[in-house]
Amino acid sequence: MSPPTSEAVPLLGAFFSCCMFTVSASVVFTVLVLNLHHRSPQTH
Repeated sequence: MSPPTSEAVPLLGAFFSCCMFTVSASVVFTVLVLNLHHRSPQTH
């Protein structure tokens, strides 16, 4: 007999997925902003 599955594990997975998406989006946005900020006529 297997124990009943907990509802906390899928909820925890969804929480970590949201955190990873937020961190990834902020890193991509930061790289784009820094790329635009440090752009010069030579690198354009």
